[in-house]
Amino acid sequence: MTVSPRVAVLDWQTDVVSLVGLGLELGCAVVYLLGAIRARHLGRDWPWARTVLFLGGLLTLAVSLQSGFGRYDDIFWVHVVQHVALMA
Repeated sequence: MTVSPRVAVLDWQTDVVSLVGLGLELGCAVVYLLGAIRARHLGRDWPWARTVLFLGGLLTLAVSLQSGFGRYDDIFWVHVVQHVALMA
């Protein structure tokens, strides 16, 4: 089985587990952004880099697990790339 670049980029998974996971990731992003905005309004110095890195981590999680790339996780090297991406 070979990895199709079109499928890996464009065919996001639509099964219930993937959609629930994507919803949880989006929920975490919204709650984090609201918290960061609130901290700024309260006068706390909230580094923008912290927010960017957190959202980047959520994006990495979504792309690794819910995107079309996740469809190929039964291929060994794809599975290993998922592990490395999630550990970084």
